[in-house]
Amino acid sequence: MNITGTWLENSVEMNNQISRFLDDYWYLSIYSAVLYVITIFAGRRFMQAYSRFDLTYTLAAWSGLLAVFSALGTIRFIPNMYYSITEHGLHDSVCNAKWPYMPVVAFWTSLFSISKIIELGDTVFIVLRKQPLIFLHWYHHITVLIYTWYSYTDRASSGRWFITMNYAVHSVMYAYYAMRALKYRAPKWVRMGITMFQLSQMVVGVTIGIYVYKLKQSNVPCGVSDNNMRLSFLMYFSYFLLFVKFFYDAYINPPQRPSNPKPSATSNLSNGVAHSELKTNGLSNGNGYMTKPSNGHLNGNTQVNGSANKHTEGNGHGNDLRRRN
Repeated sequence: MNITGTWLENSVEMNNQISRFLDDYWYLSIYSAVLYVITIFAGRRFMQAYSRFDLTYTLAAWSGLLAVFSALGTIRFIPNMYYSITEHGLHDSVCNAKWPYMPVVAFWTSLFSISKIIELGDTVFIVLRKQPLIFLHWYHHITVLIYTWYSYTDRASSGRWFITMNYAVHSVMYAYYAMRALKYRAPKWVRMGITMFQLSQMVVGVTIGIYVYKLKQSNVPCGVSDNNMRLSFLMYFSYFLLFVKFFYDAYINPPQRPSNPKPSATSNLSNGVAHSELKTNGLSNGNGYMTKPSNGHLNGNTQVNGSANKHTEGNGHGNDLRRRN
């Protein structure tokens, strides 16, 4: 299905230039990931000598812009996905490798790939605000970045599902982050719903991997290479395990609240959703964390007085919200 596009989306020259760059230099994603990890941990050490930055409105604007971008990507991808499923069936939606060459989805696929570099900026806020840097957060960011750029060169047909899901989850997730930055406290059912939305992305990702594997075992043609099939399955399965643990810790077996909680200020931000007792930014982006003060009691906020906190991830995130699909 060819969607009517704007002049920018239909710009063949620009789309070809972006495509050639991603094809020729996809390996830069690996270098970027290594540089990213070195920089964020060095930045944490550097910030030990300085007071934290607040960045409330900057963070709200950052998250708001990413929410709008993700919503636009969702709107542009869903018609193509819907047409493929309703007119040609599940197999076509997963295995037909022609969709990356349709102008509108090709444009938004390129922007999706580039956005994974931009989203590394999420961690800058964590470092400058001196918040916990959990494993799920940076693991999600680097794995999604490398896999996305690699899959772009591979033209993996299953990418249509992964991109559509990631755009949709991030549109909700980043909107939540923007509201949290502005001190809006969402009710528990909202936080829990966002976490389940993120977890469902991982479930579908794993299911698609199994579906492609069964097709290949039956010698049914599918536009996904064996290497890509293995990588996507391992990536989504690892996210699934991390998000299940987070969901359990946040909603099923949360730590006990203190009888006399101390006042706290600035909220923690990551990927995943859980608030009040637990706060995270789940992932596609799979990023998330919950804070546990040194007295052993759970406190969803970062202590301004610098008291020691232990952060457990749970949604890049990750991953309440996982701050990455």
